[in-house]
Amino acid sequence: MSFVLPTFNITCNIWTNGGGPPATPRLSSPCNLCGGRRVMTGPDADLSVGIDSLFRYLLLPALTDIRGLFSTTLQDVVEVPAGSGCLYNAQDVMDLGKGFSNEHRQAILTPIAPLPTPLP
Repeated sequence: MSFVLPTFNITCNIWTNGGGPPATPRLSSPCNLCGGRRVMTGPDADLSVGIDSLFRYLLLPALTDIRGLFSTTLQDVVEVPAGSGCLYNAQDVMDLGKGFSNEHRQAILTPIAPLPTPLP
């Protein structure tokens, strides 16, 4: 089964080294924030007390400079969608479809509380 390149239908802002608003983002990029078939229990879940946290996946064009927890710099802070005030830490970054025409980058995000209410 082949996969198609995601539609990058929104824009995100990316800050490095623990930055975030009101500083100017290091990068703005088209992206796609999704769960869908990629949803699973996240790393901060405590199922023993009924708390479950789901991964949020940020899909970006191939080679987008986004840095996760295991990069040589501090992990990036991402605002998705840009200007929304919804801030996330980039936990892990990997390439999907590497070397194929549908190559793109994925970052797993965890929210930085508090998120705006209601969510934009």
